[in-house]
Amino acid sequence: MIRAVHDLSSRTSFLLCYTITGRLLSGRYKVVTKTYYEELNMEIQCPPQPQLEADMPDALRAMYVMGSHAAKLLTCLTLTTFPPEEYVSSNEINVRLTQLQGATAGWKLGPDVAYGYGKRAFKPLGFIESTTVNRAGQGSPVEVMRLTEKGRHLGTVVAGAMLSLELQSIDKAKAGLPSISLQDIMGVPDVLKGSFERPPTRLSICEALLQHPGQGLSQAELTTMCRINKSTTSVAVRSLLSSGIVTRDNGLVDKRTFALTDRLSEINIDHLPSIELIAMIEAARILQKQGFTQVTLSQWHETAVQVRPRARRDLMKYGFTQWHRRGENGSKIPEIEPAKNLRYQTRIVLAEEHTDYIQELLRIRHLLVDTTPEAADFRRAAKAQAIAILGAPDKVASLMAYAKDKTSFAKGSRAWRDAVPALVPQDGIPLAELHNQIVAVTGKNIEYPWFMRVIAELDGFELVTAKAGQSNRKNPPIVKPLAEPQKQVFPANWVKDAVCKDMDPDLFDPPAGVGRPSDAVLRQAKAAKAICQTCPVKLPCLRKALDNASEDEGIRGGVWIRFLRKEMTQQEIDYIRRNVKIGGQR
Repeated sequence: MIRAVHDLSSRTSFLLCYTITGRLLSGRYKVVTKTYYEELNMEIQCPPQPQLEADMPDALRAMYVMGSHAAKLLTCLTLTTFPPEEYVSSNEINVRLTQLQGATAGWKLGPDVAYGYGKRAFKPLGFIESTTVNRAGQGSPVEVMRLTEKGRHLGTVVAGAMLSLELQSIDKAKAGLPSISLQDIMGVPDVLKGSFERPPTRLSICEALLQHPGQGLSQAELTTMCRINKSTTSVAVRSLLSSGIVTRDNGLVDKRTFALTDRLSEINIDHLPSIELIAMIEAARILQKQGFTQVTLSQWHETAVQVRPRARRDLMKYGFTQWHRRGENGSKIPEIEPAKNLRYQTRIVLAEEHTDYIQELLRIRHLLVDTTPEAADFRRAAKAQAIAILGAPDKVASLMAYAKDKTSFAKGSRAWRDAVPALVPQDGIPLAELHNQIVAVTGKNIEYPWFMRVIAELDGFELVTAKAGQSNRKNPPIVKPLAEPQKQVFPANWVKDAVCKDMDPDLFDPPAGVGRPSDAVLRQAKAAKAICQTCPVKLPCLRKALDNASEDEGIRGGVWIRFLRKEMTQQEIDYIRRNVKIGGQR
């Protein structure tokens, strides 16, 4: 009953936040700047939106959906430089945004990025109208968009407020002080089928932690207070940890203590199921010989790592805990001070150096929906700040460069791949540990799922698990370097050893037609491929065909070159080109 009342009160306060109404700016005006814009022959037009009851929640939606990335906010502002009635394409927006950055552009967006922002961010907010038009010189219709009056009003207000905060972070970064970006705290907006779902998870977590300074909250408490599921909380906390916005205090967990008794000698190491568990037992015996009668789990684990450095560190504590619960194992190494409900004992604490940033972000959120004269003045000032930012190429370029450096989806952010080889030992390293090291070395906020996908596609490395096809908490993936294959060198006259040298060449050149080959042609191709499989020089044959793929469409080395992209992946093609050499090839 108490839980039901609590849920009801939470929902009521949540809905009240979105039903606040008030008066925004009235009238209609046009602002024309006369410095940088005159050179570009542009003018900024930001007419206020007529008063609507839905204005207030829309401001919050815009903050949550657009405020996750400076590039989105600047793209919205860039649309205000076009006449209200003019539809523009994604490419035209990109060109204008590049012009706004001046001589040294911080980041040039891809050709379809602005269209993606419009479709996934602006359109669900009702900020744009889009259509398709036929333009001269372009064979297919072009997607174009224009800002609605709602977008010109609320988009400019939100962009001015959020970008001003982002500029403060840039100034801190330049001064060598700890700084965070909008993306670090706002994360990925939760927009489903064009409807606003809920505030950003990371912001909700930081807001909860702000109410408990110093002592922090456990992950389980955050799950309850923010009303999100465990997995969502775990992912958000991990992202905040990698950004340095929060820290983890394991002080209570370290109190888990065990007694080292004479029964330790009863454990038969030969019967233990894993090298990690063997390392823990060996470490316990070493500590016992050193005179320890009690030991904390953290101290024990550190000794085990030194005893067996090649054992998987992430499985030592987990494997021991599972073993300790079975049968009489617990009585052989009794636990003096058990740590129950570990999710409640590990505290998540908001970093002090980022407290002011979180407070300012929450203040902006409040002023965007408040009805006081102070809030109205703030929104009026935010609109003026947005126009001032667009008129300063150095600020626009700095914002775009900062967004590029912080985003995990920009191509430039993949520079951390160069640091991977030096951090992966020959016997491998757990993926989670590698992620932590890469984040520490580069200082970038790299999303863990994205990190895993990039590592899986990285040449020279492989992801392996204890059980094939499974990658979870019990079987975390390990990153291992692939052994460098030995290059195969064939003589220039390799053709003399080909099985097909005395056969009809037409057999290996099935007739090329339009569309799907006939059954007879497919049977001919199958027979030719079968012959290739028995040939000792099929590799140099395939290598030569790959070098002349634009001219050769036959079956070479067991591959139908006409359908090369269907029969071989790009990685397989690169492998052949790297490791199969003919004569004096390099």
